[in-house]
Amino acid sequence: MYATSSSIGVFHLVIDAANPTSTLCGLRVVPIVIDRPATSETLYLTSTKPAGSVLCRECRSIDQRERGDDPSA
Repeated sequence: MYATSSSIGVFHLVIDAANPTSTLCGLRVVPIVIDRPATSETLYLTSTKPAGSVLCRECRSIDQRERGDDPSA
């Protein structure tokens, strides 16, 4: 599951899809799933990777480290 807002062009990875309250990088998420384009300043959940957005650097780094494929480790 992913978290995004319409204002930043960046998406985040959610820690626990069963209890989605924050992202890997520590941001809080509104526990509402919106699977369509929406205008919002608040981070909301989406089940599909947001088109035209890039993955947050911190989320990417943490995810790579947890999966053991972090080149800087």
